[in-house]
Amino acid sequence: MTAETFERASLQLTSIIEAGGLSLVDVDASLTAAMNRKGSRVTEQTKIIALEAADRVINSRPLTAEHKALVEGIVIGNGLRPAIDIEKDTFDPLPALWDDINGVRSNMMPLIRSVGRLNVAGHPKISFAGTAFVCGRDLLLTNRHVAEEFMSAATGSSDLCFKLGMSADVDTKEEVDSADTRLLKCTGEGVVSTEWDVALLRVEGLPAGIEPIPLSSTAPHSFSDRTAATVGYPGFDEAENLIEQMLIFRGIFNKKRLLPGKFTDIFAVQSYGQSVKALAHDCTTLGGCSGSIVIDVATLKVFGVHFGGESGVRNYCVPTWKLPEIPAFADFKNQMSFT
Repeated sequence: MTAETFERASLQLTSIIEAGGLSLVDVDASLTAAMNRKGSRVTEQTKIIALEAADRVINSRPLTAEHKALVEGIVIGNGLRPAIDIEKDTFDPLPALWDDINGVRSNMMPLIRSVGRLNVAGHPKISFAGTAFVCGRDLLLTNRHVAEEFMSAATGSSDLCFKLGMSADVDTKEEVDSADTRLLKCTGEGVVSTEWDVALLRVEGLPAGIEPIPLSSTAPHSFSDRTAATVGYPGFDEAENLIEQMLIFRGIFNKKRLLPGKFTDIFAVQSYGQSVKALAHDCTTLGGCSGSIVIDVATLKVFGVHFGGESGVRNYCVPTWKLPEIPAFADFKNQMSFT
């Protein structure tokens, strides 16, 4: 781990602990839970060293190279901001730190079922573009940069169509250790925002059990201490640290995961040459999460469409209450599942 990477991870760990009012006891409980998860890379010895690392960060004491190596991949990525396997449209109970998620676990299943992996045919380089989710009758939301892998718009137009020789479908299963599929076929019709990294795509009908996910039409008064739950398909990212990705995701990528965290605040970021006010969260994500839902656990509504972030700093999503303002979405907003 470089000095810059460690400094970033250390600041992130401090921020998580301070914002959540956490202690070393909470870190210990989270790492114990991580150690007991299927296929975990966390051993008893790793846990001991990771706890020492967290203690030293909390108390501003120097760390050894061994301590530093575990801050991002183990303390944060396996403990405080883990990646949880989705199995049969649900997940195993989380440690007490996430009791608010545990309390609504059964109610999250309909939302989880309606998130899928965008698979592409005919692309020269990829077979998986990102994540998408059902937001209305026969409508999907994803990122513009995801849709543009296999669709394009004429100059000056927001209307999308398939690129020559390409097609796509969305598999709302693609779970770890499962060969089950549940497909939605993209029609090749869609629209994109010229400002936000978001796109609407049409699909051919929804199978039984797949319902539009509720989108929040208004912003909350405060984002302080609001739990976020991202659901998507983290994919291996060549731009990120290989060892840490292997530790956090066990070398298994492009599969459905629950990624818990917290909302932070609104930040100005650049999007397609314009400054936009994006909603930030600190869930652990990778590139394949582009287009994921970011759920507000307190209301079980989607607050954002994840589109990117700054490694070890924060992640960004398109606030759902901004979607009705997008001119290209004007003909669709009454069909979308705003609540």
